[in-house]
Amino acid sequence: MLESTRDNADKNCKVSVSSLSKKIIDYTYRFRPLPDYYGEDFKKAFAFLMESSNWCKEKIRDYKLEKLRALLSHAQNNVPYYRNLFSKHGIKAEEIETFVDFAKIPFLTKDSLRANFEDLKADNFESYRPLKAKTAGTTGQIVDLYRSSLHESYRRAALWRVYHQFGYSFKEKRVTVDDPPSFRPDSPLYEYDKIENEMIINTYHLMSGRAGEIYDAIKKFQPRMIWGHPTFMAILGDHAKR
Repeated sequence: MLESTRDNADKNCKVSVSSLSKKIIDYTYRFRPLPDYYGEDFKKAFAFLMESSNWCKEKIRDYKLEKLRALLSHAQNNVPYYRNLFSKHGIKAEEIETFVDFAKIPFLTKDSLRANFEDLKADNFESYRPLKAKTAGTTGQIVDLYRSSLHESYRRAALWRVYHQFGYSFKEKRVTVDDPPSFRPDSPLYEYDKIENEMIINTYHLMSGRAGEIYDAIKKFQPRMIWGHPTFMAILGDHAKR
């Protein structure tokens, strides 16, 4: 009993220290450039994406093919599902030299993803520091998946490249109209992310007839940009017009 109590106390202490450390880090980064907060992988990915956006079509094509062949080689050597699939269809990664060759590989459907979830993990899966994620669900079916930490940095950097192309920069005020973690009536109307200087509007309330309050909150916040799904933006825009 004593050991159990001590173990629980140690766990609580670790959680508290970890939580405090995160708060200190978050507070510090409120006054530092946002790329520093997201780390070196993000900064390298963002710099690359900004530079490559000026590439010619030929250079983009060659780069895509180079990365595609590297990915297929990795899949063949490390992923059980693709190792078996390539063997079954007589496909060799080193023989994929064009996009026409690539078209010979069977599609990965959502059903196949669900049925072969474990076999789709690479043998060196943990080395990629995987982060659990989900598909967007635009087809009505949400599917679990994983992103590597590097992939997550590229995903975030790609989003920030779009922001910059619209003339929006790091740390400027932004409103994001997004789905809440849960559609509960007692959830907040909006939350504020101090790191990104972002007001996150809860779409539950937008769809439940509180668009007026949301409009007033946005007006008071005075964002440089409003970002969200076209459906939610249309609802908000319609209310703003009225």
